[in-house]
Amino acid sequence: MKKISLCITIYDEPLNIIQDIEKQAKKQKNKFFEILCFNDNPKRKMFSKYFHIFNSKKNRGPCFARNFLAKKSKGQYLRFQDADDWLHPKIVFEISKKAKLMPDVIINNISKSETHKPKFKNKISCIDKITTSSFLNYAIHHGFHVPSFTFKRKFFFKIKGFDLRMKQSEDYELGLRVALSKPKFRKITKSLVCIRSRPNSRSTRHEEVYKFGILALIKHKKQLFRTARKETLDSLSKFCSVLIQKGFSKSANIGLKIISQERVTDFPHRSREFNKIALFLGLKNTEKLGIIYRALVPKWIWGKEE
Repeated sequence: MKKISLCITIYDEPLNIIQDIEKQAKKQKNKFFEILCFNDNPKRKMFSKYFHIFNSKKNRGPCFARNFLAKKSKGQYLRFQDADDWLHPKIVFEISKKAKLMPDVIINNISKSETHKPKFKNKISCIDKITTSSFLNYAIHHGFHVPSFTFKRKFFFKIKGFDLRMKQSEDYELGLRVALSKPKFRKITKSLVCIRSRPNSRSTRHEEVYKFGILALIKHKKQLFRTARKETLDSLSKFCSVLIQKGFSKSANIGLKIISQERVTDFPHRSREFNKIALFLGLKNTEKLGIIYRALVPKWIWGKEE
């Protein structure tokens, strides 16, 4: 049986998060795993009787923390989690079954909960129909729905782990590299992780999330354009739209430049009416016009975007 390493990063979670992780570990049906934690908050030290916690002397960021834990781990398969993610009691068991086939990557569905209890049936990702040919498209359009990967140790180090330059959206960038490498993968359609929705979590910093999402696409633009040019530009335009709508137009400029250079005039994430206007005004000006329109016209008149 293949040993699984659960690599968990801790930063601003409450102090009782360690007890939470310990409880989840005890519930696992399969005991052939290890847990390693990296405490990235230098202002407080944490300890556990059941697993090793590496206390950092300064804030290093999630990419450094995960790469560090990967090097310290002993498992043949590696999985990276945030400390406040809920783990399904059978996560190790389910991953171990698929690991027998020695795939490079094991993908699973995830769910999200707005309450203080996990809801594993509330899926926010849908990997059921992913095939070898559609894997890249999934990574481009749904890569923010993480964590959903378990990596074969050799494969993780082969693709060089997490990119230290990614201050946000590091999972998205890694997912693009995984898909571009055309790995051997297996799927687990069950939701094995439930993300705990928190108002001050890193994922709520929309400017950083979408800005680095754009940078991830641009970083791999040459490779992505060979086989998924349309999908890449669609995702790029969507990220730019979100930034503009949330008042971060400057952060969208680098993506808008690519859209302009590629002469993109069709934006699938927007309505037909929007696209007709964007044909003349461009994406940025049409989004800004939309903000004014929504402020002046009642929602029941303009309705939902298609």
